[in-house]
Amino acid sequence: MEERETGDVLRVPVVEERLIPQTSWTEAGEVQVTKQVRTSVEELDVPVHYEEAIVERVPVNRVLADNETPAPRQEGDVLIVPVVHEHLVVVKQRVLAEEIRISKRVQTRTQHVAEEVSREEVNLTHPGLNAHSAQG
Repeated sequence: MEERETGDVLRVPVVEERLIPQTSWTEAGEVQVTKQVRTSVEELDVPVHYEEAIVERVPVNRVLADNETPAPRQEGDVLIVPVVHEHLVVVKQRVLAEEIRISKRVQTRTQHVAEEVSREEVNLTHPGLNAHSAQG
């Protein structure tokens, strides 16, 4: 500080500049999203189960007792159905002529299946950067 003759003090301000950084958002470009549905045919072989009846006729030819009435019965996985008819002789007799044996078994065959399936694909495009992205 400097004193003047009159006793006044001369003051000299010291100025300093400082940088204060500030940021702001600006649009740099855009991204375009497109979606396509592609259809293709997929083929595969599919096993298909089914049941078939096996009918076996077994001759019995046994004379039944007077009050005997054979009933259907199950032996394991086989259903046995008696078939009765009468034979005319001097004396009428009922004869178990045969039994029908019905069973079933599971069979497998291959069936060819072809169906259309759809899949979506997304494409991203950024024109300002000449960049492309595909996903599928």
